Amino acid sequence: MENYINKMVLGNEITISFYIDREQPQAAARAVHKKVPDVEMNGYNWDALLVCYLDENAPDLLNELDSDPEAGMYTAMYPDSPENRERADRLCEIIEELCENEDVLQEFVQEFADEIAWE
Repeated sequence: MENYINKMVLGNEITISFYIDREQPQAAARAVHKKVPDVEMNGYNWDALLVCYLDENAPDLLNELDSDPEAGMYTAMYPDSPENRERADRLCEIIEELCENEDVLQEFVQEFADEIAWE
């Protein structure tokens, strides 16, 4: 994983921390801003974008997913289980893909901007 995503298992919970104030997520945020200039990509808007993206592309990852967005961070949690460890790995891969591939992110935002529950 890049240095902006951290996955940990603590007790009975899998936690994914997505540090949106790091360089690559900030570059991705600028790509979103090109498509929706009024949107600031804080943790709440990353949460909204990810929920919409997962709903369209990987709805099974929404099973048992809980999130805690903040201004400078997005945290996702799953109860610990073998299935959820796989879901957490896939969610990390999706976050990384969206941050590393500006074209994928911009195309999704352009197509679904009106369906994303922006803050």
